[in-house]
Amino acid sequence: MLHPLMRKASFTDDEKKRKLMVVNRASARKSALRKKLYIEALEKENQSLRDENNEMKNKLENYRKMFAVMLGKNTNSHSVINIPSEYIESTMADCL
Repeated sequence: MLHPLMRKASFTDDEKKRKLMVVNRASARKSALRKKLYIEALEKENQSLRDENNEMKNKLENYRKMFAVMLGKNTNSHSVINIPSEYIESTMADCL
């Protein structure tokens, strides 16, 4: 049988372990919540960037169409402005 002082010391050690376990669990919950919020923020930013990218792709496509229409009008009319075909091809390639 343990001496009464030994039992008290043992109880104190067990109590310390229990408190530490409770603190660790609380810390783990906080960490998991921070991680969840961080991931949600990244997903929201990702979606925002995807939306912005799609919008920019649509604008680019519209500009390409407008460029083609303007080029057609310029070619059909006897305009003073002459655009070399090499420039047009390189400009269109840059848009890709």
